[in-house]
Amino acid sequence: MSSIISLWGMMGAGKSFLGKELGNRLNLPHIDLDEYIEVKSGISIEEWFETKGEPSFRDYEKVCVHSILSNYNNKSLILSLGGGTPCYSNLDLILREQSLCIFLFAETSLLASRILSDTSIRPLLTKDLNTIVLQLDRLEKSRKVIYEKAHFKVKSDQDAINSLLEILKKYVELT
Repeated sequence: MSSIISLWGMMGAGKSFLGKELGNRLNLPHIDLDEYIEVKSGISIEEWFETKGEPSFRDYEKVCVHSILSNYNNKSLILSLGGGTPCYSNLDLILREQSLCIFLFAETSLLASRILSDTSIRPLLTKDLNTIVLQLDRLEKSRKVIYEKAHFKVKSDQDAINSLLEILKKYVELT
């Protein structure tokens, strides 16, 4: 199994936070895919969605995932994906072949409260609690069948980091 660990899940599930924390604790590089895309493209994801549309973004996202996976072949890496990343362009299949995939999940109400307290702009959501909950429910229903294909599933709660570390101790040789 690859030493690339990819974190999947809905926006607000803690992929970026936990990925960074794992990287720090394990002294491994961490790439947040959304940040990587923004730096590489020179525009924000919100601006991309507004000016070029989601299909164009998903095409570029796929190119970036392939680039990261090839650049870190035979190396260790924590990769925090965007919420929709594994759900497009058969990226779930590629990620399952080339990384240890972990689905981070949480209750919709917790996801919504995390998103509302975050200053990041989420191009697929509004900033109204009731609307966010409905939008998250809809997105999660459409994505869950893909998320469930991850190698492991971890509840994104106060003990998530310890659960992730336990999985990695057992299943990944980190180099």
